Amino acid sequence: MVDALLNNEDADFVFSAYSNVDLETNKSLSVIANLKSIELIKTNPLNLFRSNVIGPPSVIMHRRKFSFEYDEKLKWVVDFEGYMRCLQSGSKFVYLPEPLMNIGVSNLQVTKASSRIREVEIPENFYMLRKQGLQILNNIWVFDYYWRLLRNVVIRDEKDIIDAGWKDGIPLVLKKMLVWQKYFPINVLKVGIISKAIMFLCFVTTSKIIDK
Repeated sequence: MVDALLNNEDADFVFSAYSNVDLETNKSLSVIANLKSIELIKTNPLNLFRSNVIGPPSVIMHRRKFSFEYDEKLKWVVDFEGYMRCLQSGSKFVYLPEPLMNIGVSNLQVTKASSRIREVEIPENFYMLRKQGLQILNNIWVFDYYWRLLRNVVIRDEKDIIDAGWKDGIPLVLKKMLVWQKYFPINVLKVGIISKAIMFLCFVTTSKIIDK
């Protein structure tokens, strides 16, 4: 990683592939990003919503002079939101496709403990959307990210969002998402190709209200 930064003076940070290691079975699985995905986030940081190809913070090394700060209000999307701001600021990076880190995977991880928990995922993702601005929903991958969020934590109406802890207003476009999703049973929405088709139709028909 140090060599990568020394050999790429215009790069602010470097990150590598990594291996997830199950702490109960000791089995490992290498996570190596598709190089096309790496190029996509260089082209447009919003493509990170398609897939967090950077990974956990421990796979990153950045220059001392480079300000890399996380939002202390977050824990579930804290790294993802930090990466977004970093990339949007114009920071450049180097990717090393060799797994250089082992990431211990267990139920004690924040990621595991918070996954699919409405009271964690909804407030943090709505907060992140407010920080970024509704205009990011004009990107289909961002739109799909929030579509999947509502589906995966089984949000069926506005009350569910409020009960999950978000009380700072619900953007009109997300209300429209809920209307679309409510027409279909959750088990239907979880069929990938069906969900993507419905999401695309919703995206097309709601694009004019995204900034409201």
